[in-house]
Amino acid sequence: MATIEEIKFAVETIETTGNKNIIILHCTTNYPCPDKEANILAMQDIQKHFPDYPVGFSDHTEGIVAPLIAAAFGATVIEKHFTLDRNLPGPDQKNSLEPQELKEMVAGIRRVPNLLGSGKKEPFPSELTIAEMARKAVIASQDIPAGTKITSAMLTIKRPAKGGLAPEMIKEIIGKAAKRDIQADTQIQATDF
Repeated sequence: MATIEEIKFAVETIETTGNKNIIILHCTTNYPCPDKEANILAMQDIQKHFPDYPVGFSDHTEGIVAPLIAAAFGATVIEKHFTLDRNLPGPDQKNSLEPQELKEMVAGIRRVPNLLGSGKKEPFPSELTIAEMARKAVIASQDIPAGTKITSAMLTIKRPAKGGLAPEMIKEIIGKAAKRDIQADTQIQATDF
């Protein structure tokens, strides 16, 4: 329910006691909080105004999705209501997690750093082996006798790519003469034209 100015007042009040052990949690006070009011990105606004302190998320939405998103956006602390039975009386029961859900939330949050990765776009070593099978190469769609001018109708693109020419090379092949007999359904090689 606070504005940035109110948060500043609260932080300054705490700091005057000598306490600098502060984590600022964004929270929408509504039980349960509708998704459209969760405003998880408000953590970034808070972080901008209070760069010396970590931020977190106090969640009143239903389920575990919002805490996972908050963790992905830098929440260092997640506060979530917990109950042994959501059917018990009380205002917080609907947005509280039962034991199994709490376990799932914690497990999900612990996955976040691995899921986020380095942020650098480059293939993983495990992908390179798969790429040889998943990527495609230029293939003869029919027998092409030596000396024949290669047309687009004589070529197709198929898997696997291993050892073959990439599909973008097809324009360089069309119009060239085959240097050898090329059998249908075999990869076109750079030495073939």
